[in-house]
Amino acid sequence: MKLAAVLAALSVTAALAGCAAPNDADAPAASSEVALTTFTPLDRVTPAEVAAAYAEDVSAHLETCRAAHPSIAEVDRDNLRVFARVGNVSYFDVSEAIEALLDERGLDAIAPGEVPTLLEPLALRELGAHVDGDGFYAPPREGQLQFYYAELHAREAKAHALATAPGGKSFTEIRALWRNVQSARNTLDSSWLRPQRVSAEPSLTEIRKAMRVPFDAHFESWGNTAVAEFGEAHEGPNGTPAFAPLATFLESDAIKKRWLFQAYDASGSTNILVVLDEHDQLWGMQMGYSE
Repeated sequence: MKLAAVLAALSVTAALAGCAAPNDADAPAASSEVALTTFTPLDRVTPAEVAAAYAEDVSAHLETCRAAHPSIAEVDRDNLRVFARVGNVSYFDVSEAIEALLDERGLDAIAPGEVPTLLEPLALRELGAHVDGDGFYAPPREGQLQFYYAELHAREAKAHALATAPGGKSFTEIRALWRNVQSARNTLDSSWLRPQRVSAEPSLTEIRKAMRVPFDAHFESWGNTAVAEFGEAHEGPNGTPAFAPLATFLESDAIKKRWLFQAYDASGSTNILVVLDEHDQLWGMQMGYSE
């Protein structure tokens, strides 16, 4: 009888272990080296999309420079630094773009009003040489720093346009909430992890790979506890009231799963919160400190 009872108990335990976790009240997906989940990035962009973002970004800064220096009718290499500086801010993207145009066209000077229409073709000539097999932009290994921020903006806009709004809240709104936290904490060591679709709940190993979690960051907590600990992390949001509206959303039914990864040592730290929303989209945010 005792043996039969033990076998029955083991049978029940095995059956329960085989059931998928229905919500955050259960254990997170187990770590696995086998790729079980299909990930679909939503932020793949073409060279044309990056070029358009570049032209938009630089044009906005160019107008600021023109308004600050109405007496400069033509920009040359001698007054370029003055033209691209407004108060304490130097618009390096403007100076880089104008210098590139002067070099490419063999000019000594150029009127600021001529620059906007030339920016997109200029960028496209550089970016068009770096594409993958599907025609999407593939940055060279050494990078193209001139287009770095334009690429980020283009990828973010593309991902947010293709993603489905969790809880009826657009990713533009969610991103704005996180930007408020970044501004409140005034740290450069923070980032937004763009959404991507998944075919099933990913394992911890798959999450690490998809979200590029550093190898030294350990899995700390999950569920609403993960949200709370991320919000209180000393070198993260650190209890700033700006995180409260975002925390409320992250703890709502629009989010199915939440995971917190952390790394702290003498040289710096990182806090990474990853979530899986109701539309099976994986995304998150990171904040930390590095010397």
